[in-house]
Amino acid sequence: MQPRLELLNCEFNSMNKNAKIYKIMFDDGRVYIGLTCVELKMWLKCHLSNKKSQVYKNKKKNPKIALVVSAPSSDNKSLENTESCCC
Repeated sequence: MQPRLELLNCEFNSMNKNAKIYKIMFDDGRVYIGLTCVELKMWLKCHLSNKKSQVYKNKKKNPKIALVVSAPSSDNKSLENTESCCC
């Protein structure tokens, strides 16, 4: 079972109801922490096709994505604060 964090007293909107904090792990032990509302496998593909992404720049180090916590919210600031707590 995946961990789940629900931010209370929020009205969910369609974008943030699927918000999640994720981590991308590399073979060299480094970890990238991020926030997305997109399905994780799709989001990893987005990182791997974006030349500005740190994940793209390290794509030869076998990146693997995993859920840290589901964090549905209608408040973007709360999501950013939750993301920073996971680092």
